[in-house]
Amino acid sequence: MINYAKFLSRRGARRQPSPIRELTKLLKIPGIISLGGGFPNPAVFPLNGLEFGLNLDPSQPESFEKVSISRDLMTASLQYSSSFGFPELVSELKRMVQVEHRTGISPKREIGEKHNWDICVTTGSQDGLSKLFDLLLDEEDVIITENPTYSGSLSAMYAIGCDIESVQTDGHGMIPESLNAILSNWRHERRPKVIYTIPTGQNPSGSTMPLSRRQEVLEIANNYDLLVIEDDPYWHMQYNKDPANPIKSLFSLDTNGRVIRTDSLSKVLSPGLRLGWVTGPSEIIERLQLDQQASCLHPCNISQAVVYEILRKWGPEGWKMHIARIQSFYKQRRDTFCSLADQHLTGLAEWTAPDAGMFVWFKCLGVDDTEALIKERAIEQKVIMVPGTSFTPKSRSRPPVPSQFVRAAFSTASVADMDEALRRFSSLLSKK
Repeated sequence: MINYAKFLSRRGARRQPSPIRELTKLLKIPGIISLGGGFPNPAVFPLNGLEFGLNLDPSQPESFEKVSISRDLMTASLQYSSSFGFPELVSELKRMVQVEHRTGISPKREIGEKHNWDICVTTGSQDGLSKLFDLLLDEEDVIITENPTYSGSLSAMYAIGCDIESVQTDGHGMIPESLNAILSNWRHERRPKVIYTIPTGQNPSGSTMPLSRRQEVLEIANNYDLLVIEDDPYWHMQYNKDPANPIKSLFSLDTNGRVIRTDSLSKVLSPGLRLGWVTGPSEIIERLQLDQQASCLHPCNISQAVVYEILRKWGPEGWKMHIARIQSFYKQRRDTFCSLADQHLTGLAEWTAPDAGMFVWFKCLGVDDTEALIKERAIEQKVIMVPGTSFTPKSRSRPPVPSQFVRAAFSTASVADMDEALRRFSSLLSKK
């Protein structure tokens, strides 16, 4: 049994339930009359309905059917709600998690009970990550990340002031031997508390961790008593996903309650909805929603109601069809981009075609540091990419190091623009 209290930051441990927020848990009790919460009266809400177009047939992407949110659902979405998330959506997401990651384990949360895992809807997965870092890390703590890693998470870590120990990666993600060597040779008084990893379609490298490595990382986490944050916004963007033999998430492999998982709807529905969710041990999720109680109260209920209605209208099979379309769409773009890279960058750069996500990670041959190349010369040629140093974790014990790498996204550019951008990039590398 893990003592989660020892992993909390001082700030996370100090959080207390909001007395008013806690009352929302009681509103479902039959016959209860509330004079407690300061809920606005819906009689004066100037909205009473919402209608939007929804694609119901992925084979006809230009075909949309009008979908209306019911009056009851709309009324509920316009009011304050649970800090765990809009109840209807929470139930749907739990079902999804159960199917995709934890088949056979049914989460339940009733007043006064504790269970294996729970979820909390957040304002995008970035919000969930930021809250997790704040919940678990103090300034003197150490977190382990991949090198390279997502710059948005690094920004949140830098703000906390914690130290970052980075593990080397290759085309298959975090190298377990490197992780184990760091921990087995650790000589500092303050030991790491958390491993942060993006195991699928890693941002920026595009790498996907195979099953054997995922198992090794979890074994190391168990051996050294570490929690694992599994940041997985590209889970549903796996190009070579075999429905009969799907890759397992770290969360699904975890039998000891060490993995806290973040998911996002930004890549598969819309980033403008600003919705993601965190799944993990119920004790951690309970603490996370205490942060939410004191910050945004809960994510936008109207966005949550829209997503719930989409998932309800599609059903499980419609969701699968939509995900299959997403995977096919981005796989085709990846293939096109990598084919154009072969034409323009062979001999000038090295890269591995990603199995998931939307990025290609170029190693620029003969270039020691891509910072000036990308921030100055590429801009002059009207090409935007991101230099590798943006994804290199900064450590207190090591000075900043240059990077030979560049991240390029193939998600939105037209084929003509991909071709022209890579031609301009090739010209820059040829003149290095």
